[in-house]
Amino acid sequence: EELDADWAKVGFEFAPIDPVYAHPGYGIQMTGGSTSTLAMSEPMRRAGAAARAVLVEAAARRWAVPASECRTENGAALHDASARRAPYGELVEAAAGLEPPGEVPLKDPRDFRLIGRPIHRLDTPDKVSGKALFSLDIALPGMLTALVAHPPVFGGKARRVEDKAAL
Repeated sequence: EELDADWAKVGFEFAPIDPVYAHPGYGIQMTGGSTSTLAMSEPMRRAGAAARAVLVEAAARRWAVPASECRTENGAALHDASARRAPYGELVEAAAGLEPPGEVPLKDPRDFRLIGRPIHRLDTPDKVSGKALFSLDIALPGMLTALVAHPPVFGGKARRVEDKAAL
């Protein structure tokens, strides 16, 4: 929403394993329980707004105009007074060298184009076709699998553990 990207050209990739991607409520990198949207919507909006700000600044510098005269729409920066337009792809290298602003204003919900409207999920085609990979699908050479063995009755306790082979 905040980036004003052209969503017809957007793909996705999974985040690498890194504490920076930890769920703020659980402190680990995970999704689930319908908490991701609640917990991550504002940080993602702020990231998008910061990216949009540096793209606008890059365009403004290219055109030698104040950034306040520029706006974004559908994956491009625009300067209406001069009818100039630059797709984000043309600005990304210059924008990457700019320091993102510390605090960026977020859009007023009245200006949302995406949030609150139905949008096709990007991951659905891979899930439906079986192309999507889940952790359960991964098998590496020499990989072992561990799992928790539960007793056959609720509240049951192990009498003994034969762990010699595991040790």
